[in-house]
Amino acid sequence: MRRIIAEPSEDLLACANEKRAAVNALRLQGLSMPAIAAELEISVGTVRRYVKEA
Repeated sequence: MRRIIAEPSEDLLACANEKRAAVNALRLQGLSMPAIAAELEISVGTVRRYVKEA
């Protein structure tokens, strides 16, 4: 039997922070929120939240 273990929270936070930085960089380049979402393969709602948090 194989155990499935979730990723450590530090790894998840690092990944989220990388995506936040990417969202901010793409926004500065003038991309729309739907375009950023498609580029990063995340939801438009997540992009909106990251932009709002910035």
